[in-house]
Amino acid sequence: MYCQRCGKEIPDNTIFCPYCSAEQGLNYPNQTAAAPVQPAPVNPYANDPQASADASPVLVWGILGIAFASSFYLSFLGIIFSAIGRSKANAYLAKYGMVFGKSKVGSILSKVGLILGIVMTVFLILYIIALVAMIKENVIPIPALF
Repeated sequence: MYCQRCGKEIPDNTIFCPYCSAEQGLNYPNQTAAAPVQPAPVNPYANDPQASADASPVLVWGILGIAFASSFYLSFLGIIFSAIGRSKANAYLAKYGMVFGKSKVGSILSKVGLILGIVMTVFLILYIIALVAMIKENVIPIPALF
């Protein structure tokens, strides 16, 4: 038995076609299968070497930003590098209309690095204030150098 709508072979006494879900026994006009429509590419710059080259600095600054932001004593550098990464991502967005691939990863890393860098720098400042206060109160003695 063949489906009355799509024309594919189906088991006998089937009520609904497993391919097109058409109820059998109803009269459908003979339809020819159309060629599948190719969806538009999500990323029109996927094969553009210039777009890939422009995305690399965004990724590099994002990696540097999060790497330095996660270190305690150099977290302020993470803020700087992440801000540069955000700037590069915004320039990429202005040029291509969207961030994708390496530029998207770099943009996300820059955002996370910026937040992490700010938090770690605040902790570093509090640590230094506490350390200076303990030295001033003579809780931590400073040995004489001479």
